[in-house]
Amino acid sequence: FESTFTFSAKDCSPISQPPSSAADVRLTTSSRVAPALGEMAAVDQFTLVVRGKQSHGATPWLGVDPLTLGAQVQLGLQTIVSRQLDLTTGPAIITVGSVQGGVRWNIIPDSVVMQGTIRTFDPQMREDLLARVRRTVGSIAESAGASADVTIESYAPVTYNDPELTTRFQSALARAAGPGKVREMELVMGSEDFSQYTRTVPGVYVFLGINKAGIAPGTAADNHSPDFFVNEDALRTGERHLREHVESIGEDRGRSPWIAAERLRRRERLVAMSRLR
Repeated sequence: FESTFTFSAKDCSPISQPPSSAADVRLTTSSRVAPALGEMAAVDQFTLVVRGKQSHGATPWLGVDPLTLGAQVQLGLQTIVSRQLDLTTGPAIITVGSVQGGVRWNIIPDSVVMQGTIRTFDPQMREDLLARVRRTVGSIAESAGASADVTIESYAPVTYNDPELTTRFQSALARAAGPGKVREMELVMGSEDFSQYTRTVPGVYVFLGINKAGIAPGTAADNHSPDFFVNEDALRTGERHLREHVESIGEDRGRSPWIAAERLRRRERLVAMSRLR
């Protein structure tokens, strides 16, 4: 049995996708140097409410159709990324994942609610993109005599790996996983609220592969699929890496806290056994 690790080897070196094979331990060591790039994307959640005027489906001219405007908004949002952003500074994604509107087949509703996600890596691009979303949605609604409310909530910033900690992780990962199991990966457009911790203290985010043995990379179901499978044996590799990392920190300081703690536990057990005698 073998497991998989992935993480960025530099604060500006990104990963692309979680590991999918139990036969590898992947460590990202990308040569990217743009400081705005990280390991995983920042994420914002948006809710759009397009408000029109209800009417019968047979007399659309008597109302303002928010469903048609919602379709135009969906297309307009996609052109923000494809036609308005400089993607050489970093990737970006706008996805509408939910559209709710209408209650009957022959009635034009008075409103439509759309929800989705925005992913970015560059902070300045993010601010520009959010402003363009608000302007695009508002302008499309206004063009037809409707109105729109745009609510955007930030969920997590970009996930960065601390360079010094990552350097220590590299050697610990190699010892835990074995030779040839540490590999480079690209950006991950997914996000992680672990980044809230690393805004305050240095940290490293690691992917531990949990595939069944024999599953080829890229073929396993991801964690949003009903076919997702967790191989709990991978926890052994994760524990082995953490132990190696703690010991390496102790060695850097001239002592091993892991070994010291283990010695203390053994001493306490010996004392307890002597008392029983």
